[in-house]
Amino acid sequence: MKVNFISFGGWPDGEEVFTNRFKRKMKKWTIDEVHDLWLRACDRGSKRYQAKSKQNDKIIKEVTPNERGEYIVYYYPKYDPGHVHRYKFSYHSDWKSYGVSRDRVEMKTRDEKLTFILSKEKEFELGEEYHRLDNLCSDLQWRVKEVLWRMVEEKLQKKFKDVGSNIPDVFILNIGTKKYFIELDGQHKYGYSRFHMKNECTGDVLSI
Repeated sequence: MKVNFISFGGWPDGEEVFTNRFKRKMKKWTIDEVHDLWLRACDRGSKRYQAKSKQNDKIIKEVTPNERGEYIVYYYPKYDPGHVHRYKFSYHSDWKSYGVSRDRVEMKTRDEKLTFILSKEKEFELGEEYHRLDNLCSDLQWRVKEVLWRMVEEKLQKKFKDVGSNIPDVFILNIGTKKYFIELDGQHKYGYSRFHMKNECTGDVLSI
């Protein structure tokens, strides 16, 4: 998934910086292309978070909790070579879900570390997989959406610049193959108005 446009497109001199760095011109993305990229990023992100959630459930099922009710698994992070780190999963009644924290496991001697590793084989296996899945998750879809909305809002501002108070409070906008409800920001109605992207319009009609 190419994101050069996202990395450089927001800079005032983004095109020049990109050309100097990569010795080629930056691709000009259309709104429809960025919208399609956003949908694919959302789909990929959802699948990755689901996989991580399943690994979370597997850890809760297969690991015996300690005296504080924490389910602990271990892993070796690339950013801290030679050291063991851990995830601690604990249930929060206020949220009715499990929260997770991480920290480094401090060990004084090599023998202590070896004994510990040999006694936690399952916990390392589960922790390494959770760490791999956790690293795959990112905020890419939100970064793409931010760029998409910047492009869309700029177009809307130009379209409605001279309309003033006649801008509809809510209207439906086609973006790519989908339709979305767009809401006018009540505090920014004039000049370059501001808008908010709401839910997708599926065409359903309510009857009462």
